[in-house]
Amino acid sequence: KVTSLVAKKDTSLAARIEEAIWKNESLGSLTVDNFIMASDKARHKYEIVKHLQARKLICGMTGDGVNDAPALQKADIGIAVADAARSAPDIVLTEPGLSVIISALLTSRAIFQRMKNYTIYAVSITIRILETLTQLSKHTSSSGFETGFSTDSDDYELDIEEKSRNIDEKRAREQKDVEAELQLNIKEESDEFRLPTEEEIGVEALQPPDLSNMQRRIKEIVRILSNFKTLRQEGVTRKDYVEQLNRDLSSDYGYNKFLIGVLVEMFPVVELLELIESYEKPRPICLRTNTLKSRRRDLVEVLINRGVNYDPLSKWSKVGLVVYDSQVPIGATPKYMAGYYMHICDSQDRTSNHF
Repeated sequence: KVTSLVAKKDTSLAARIEEAIWKNESLGSLTVDNFIMASDKARHKYEIVKHLQARKLICGMTGDGVNDAPALQKADIGIAVADAARSAPDIVLTEPGLSVIISALLTSRAIFQRMKNYTIYAVSITIRILETLTQLSKHTSSSGFETGFSTDSDDYELDIEEKSRNIDEKRAREQKDVEAELQLNIKEESDEFRLPTEEEIGVEALQPPDLSNMQRRIKEIVRILSNFKTLRQEGVTRKDYVEQLNRDLSSDYGYNKFLIGVLVEMFPVVELLELIESYEKPRPICLRTNTLKSRRRDLVEVLINRGVNYDPLSKWSKVGLVVYDSQVPIGATPKYMAGYYMHICDSQDRTSNHF
């Protein structure tokens, strides 16, 4: 269960935490469960994390600066979003935005569920095999001592072979049952796509966004609109599909409803989805080396160590670089903060005036 600290705003909470810190008192007397704080200090964050852990809650903390390091270290799960706080946390985000936390949470839950199902299956099979072997050993030992080993050897071997076949058949049936159960747990949606009802939309609005379900729904709606007469749901009009597509695109890609409505009217839905996804791809970044502090080859060595994929800008420039992708934010490295290079623009076509 994930507890979100987003609710009503309590403007006096910072002052109350500050007073408790100065008096060296615990925050246990604070009865506020959900709150929003702005411009809080490092010791406020640390005390809030400490207070939540004292209440037996699993606390996660995100931070992007040195002042967040104590709280990141204290939290059960520390998540850093910038270079300055990389030494303290448990997890470091290498992609922009906080939506990757939700994706990681959903993926980890699915992996944990599959591991749990497999563990239960493996333990149950092992126990059953041990029980069968125990029964076989008891049977053979008792029959041998009671009859004085007078049992015919051929009959004994046939008996063992029959029991072995029965065990193999039983194991095969159990394997099929377990695989069917796993497939049932993994399959979370039906083959036929249906638009959500008004009640489902209302319930979904009150919960954290399910990005994987939203992206699947966008692709299904685009597929249906491309062949509407054949694939449409009975009793649902094209307008209903378009309205749901507008809501999902606004929520998933962060566009406002007016802009999405204009784009839907201008482009076919297939081309619109390709256009929006192309906008999400990061463009190359152009950098200019500050020759007063460093040479370009020295700067390149530092950037390569940080996982930067680059090319020289052009033959006519001895100070420019084009960065295609990077494992760290280019605008938040120590070299950038110290002025060793400058971020010029996001497109190589507009750099001639800067070099």
